[in-house]
Amino acid sequence: MNLGQTVYPPDVEQVFRKYFKDNFHMVNGQEIALKLGDVRAANVVLVGAFSNFFNFKEEKWLDALKNLLPPKILELNFAAFMEGRKAL
Repeated sequence: MNLGQTVYPPDVEQVFRKYFKDNFHMVNGQEIALKLGDVRAANVVLVGAFSNFFNFKEEKWLDALKNLLPPKILELNFAAFMEGRKAL
C-alpha cells in the first residue's frame, strides 16, 4: 500500500464496521505519516493509536522506540507515535 502498488478497497471501512460494530477505529496512518514528511512512519503512527488501549505510561512506549530504532529516525518516529495517540 505505502509503495502505491495497490490501494485499499473503497468500502474497507464499511466492511470492518459491519463485522466489528462499535469496536472499530479508523486511523489513516499513511496520511498522518505523509504530513510528518515520511510515509515509512505509518506503522509507528498506528502503534501510537494502538497504545491508547493499554495501561502503559507513554514514556515506556517512547523508551521502546528508542531501544528499537536508530537515533537518526527517532525524532520523526516520536512525532509519528504522538500523532497516532492523538488520532483516537
